[in-house]
Amino acid sequence: MLSNNNFLFKFILIALVTDTGIGVPKDEMPYLFQKFSRGKDVSRLNTGGTGLGLHVGKKMIEALHGTIGVESDGANLGSTFWVEVPKEAVGEENS
Repeated sequence: MLSNNNFLFKFILIALVTDTGIGVPKDEMPYLFQKFSRGKDVSRLNTGGTGLGLHVGKKMIEALHGTIGVESDGANLGSTFWVEVPKEAVGEENS
């Protein structure tokens, strides 16, 4: 059973999304889930956005006692984003 924030969970849902896109350079990963964070040179790709999507997504996943993250081997090598969300709380850990 998974323990998270003083609750025990019976199951955990895991979702992975992998692409073969522009990737995420290692030096940008620590900032990826911060408010208004956008990659360097992203303007050359004709992409819109405010840099809030991943930040809001992270807050939503954390509200469900879950985690979200990204892995990438670097620029032009694609990325894998993952989400883990516990399901079916079975009680408090110290009960």
